[in-house]
Amino acid sequence: MFVSAGKEEIFISWERFAQDARALSQKIVATCKAFDRILCVSRGGLNPAAFVARELELRHVDTICLESYADAARSGEAVRLLKSPAPEFLSGAETGRGILVIDDLTDTGKTAEFVRRRYPDCFIACLYAKPQGEAAADCFITSFPQESWLVFPWET
Repeated sequence: MFVSAGKEEIFISWERFAQDARALSQKIVATCKAFDRILCVSRGGLNPAAFVARELELRHVDTICLESYADAARSGEAVRLLKSPAPEFLSGAETGRGILVIDDLTDTGKTAEFVRRRYPDCFIACLYAKPQGEAAADCFITSFPQESWLVFPWET
């Protein structure tokens, strides 16, 4: 762990990522909910979703591409939709029923809340959470301090 610009940087190794993604998969299975597709939040959810899809043997995977701003005044809203999932992905699951949403982190919860408004019956699972975002996810593996900055292995 390092401290820079007042934020503690926490480096997540590939080994830790794999362990946590496996633990997330097991936690999802333990919910006893039935999922037939994965919606990954791009870009952060791409790597965790690939791992979870393999662990859960789910092949129906798509993305929702979002852009978040720390400064909401810059865009007029905190989260902006760049790409929706394909219509055939949503066929029969327009409310999110049977959809497992995967992201790497819920920080403030804004991204998860955006997804939940679009697909109210979805299940949102994240590897990591910060206190402000914990309530927005249905499950996560580890909580980190709000003021920390996570550095993922694919970012180094």
